[in-house]
Amino acid sequence: MNQRSTRPRGKLMPMTGLAGSSICWTRKAFAQTFRGSFQESQHLQLWCGATATHNLPSSHRAAHICCDSESACQICPADTEAEEHLGRKEREGTTEGRPEFHALRAEEPWESPETALYDAGGIRLYETDGRALLFSIIFLNDVPRLKQHLSVYFPRLDIEHKESNDPLCVAASQGRTDILRVLLDYYQSDSTNVPVHQRKFSLLTAACREAQLETAQLILDSQPALSSAYVDQSYRDEALLATARSLTSLPPSNCKHETPSDSYNWRSSRIARAEELMRILLDGSASAQAAEIPTTDVEWATMVLSGGSSSRHDGGDSQPLQSFGTVLGLASSRVGSALVNQLIDQGANVHAKQQFQHQPSSIFLSEMEIPWDVTALHISSMYWNTEAIQALLDHGGSPITESLLCSDSNGRLPLHWAAAGPGSFECWLSDVRVNNRIINTFKLLCSGSNINARDSQGQTALYYAIRGHASCGRSKHFSTMLRFLLENGADADMVDANYQTVLHKFAYHCLAGDPINTALMDNLLSHGVQINKQDKDGNTALHLMARNLRQVQAARFLISRGADVSLTNSDGNTALHECLRMGIILHKQTRNGSVRPTPADRRRALDEMVTILLEEGGDAVMDQPNFAGETPRQLQSKKLAIWQKWEMAEIARNR
Repeated sequence: MNQRSTRPRGKLMPMTGLAGSSICWTRKAFAQTFRGSFQESQHLQLWCGATATHNLPSSHRAAHICCDSESACQICPADTEAEEHLGRKEREGTTEGRPEFHALRAEEPWESPETALYDAGGIRLYETDGRALLFSIIFLNDVPRLKQHLSVYFPRLDIEHKESNDPLCVAASQGRTDILRVLLDYYQSDSTNVPVHQRKFSLLTAACREAQLETAQLILDSQPALSSAYVDQSYRDEALLATARSLTSLPPSNCKHETPSDSYNWRSSRIARAEELMRILLDGSASAQAAEIPTTDVEWATMVLSGGSSSRHDGGDSQPLQSFGTVLGLASSRVGSALVNQLIDQGANVHAKQQFQHQPSSIFLSEMEIPWDVTALHISSMYWNTEAIQALLDHGGSPITESLLCSDSNGRLPLHWAAAGPGSFECWLSDVRVNNRIINTFKLLCSGSNINARDSQGQTALYYAIRGHASCGRSKHFSTMLRFLLENGADADMVDANYQTVLHKFAYHCLAGDPINTALMDNLLSHGVQINKQDKDGNTALHLMARNLRQVQAARFLISRGADVSLTNSDGNTALHECLRMGIILHKQTRNGSVRPTPADRRRALDEMVTILLEEGGDAVMDQPNFAGETPRQLQSKKLAIWQKWEMAEIARNR
């Protein structure tokens, strides 16, 4: 929204200050009141990058906020080179490379040199139509600068077009409690604004979505009591569901952890805050039976397309639409038994079926359909939450075996979900913390008859363990998981609907991880896996492993145990063809982000994989054509030419 068109006109409403005093929101009074707090502002980094959460234009870059008693508040460049660049562009009369709020423009009537913001080079700062400067200040939790900004621009906070563009919602979701306190005082100073709890976008839900306990308390204190008749039931339930869902999708993509302890502490804090927040909401009359029901045409269409629609027929019976999640189902991912029992005691249905929108790192993400017919037991099993699993089994009513054999829309039992696991974040915790959770979960879920139960694609728990954890490489928890399943009767020689063995899955799902511990493959082979079994496309495990250039040692191991390098698939390709046709080394995923291979890494890995395949097959294989008439030698030339083109393009971009 253009600030020029939204600036309030006429008489300004007084606002109640932090100390309870009435403060007139005029430029002069505001500046006089908060001059001291401007001078106390700390040296903080101002992030101006583009994200959907903060709605900041892509032209923004890193800068700093600096204030001291000798000068006005300033935003200064993050490094001297950038500062010199901006100064040069200013002298040249251009704005290239500057954050959008550096853009030169005519001074508005409410702006003056006395109140203006400047950077270290003396360049004037302006608010943008997208309010980029305001969102940057919110991100920093810089209260003094926010007060200065409000005293100059008087932004309207009653216009709610989009939640990510709403300063109040952004502050709430980011947990910027001090910032939100100022914004709420400013918002509520205008009696024409709707009450906080009646806004289009719920601030309470925004805070609950990230389990921001302190911020949520502030919001609750700024409105009528949650249990009062002035607050809609849907408002309470939406916040409770948001809190429960916050437990299923941690951490955010921009959250980096240096060590397993950092990850564990972050996780523990998030869970503790969410549990406390859920108790507060339940005490405030939020319903333990709440479910996330789709309310828009788009959401209904999504449910229909994903399979959870009334058009589904099993034996001629039409199935009802299912929710996107119940409070109990979502919360059972990580809360303790006490809260699970409280939800059940307050009416939550243990057997309620729902759709589950899994987190991005889950292996279920690769599937076209969102799974439905999912119960709280499925979800708690996926997160290895033994406290919740035991509580759910204790309250199941029916024989435990029936609960353990309850399948989702893809025929997967809770044991399949446990074997798949929640995704990479849990796997990046220390093995000491993860091992016991996995084994204790398996012990609760293994009934003896379900260890080799197949889903609709013919895959067992052993398949899901490998699919979900092959990229974990040499971690002990992966080894522990496989050993438990094999020792308890898992059949390693089974094939799925695509005629793939667990070795095929191993080769396919280790692309973004560490080199495989060959002892794991040795364990599988000792339990009967056929090393040269071909899938429906004629590929052996070696065909697939040869495509993954990070797994040179794994390919060498398979060859040493009898993998036939001369076998061809349905396209006439040997493993060497596959290596040179599709060989790749992907970014490796770590708790601190992905590690990108260098061009030298790619070439070295390709050379090593080709070498071990030629050592076994002989040099003549380089000139063996496939059914398309392509030889490995020709494929090698094409691949190297493509890589060279990529590398030249990368060099050009970095100039």
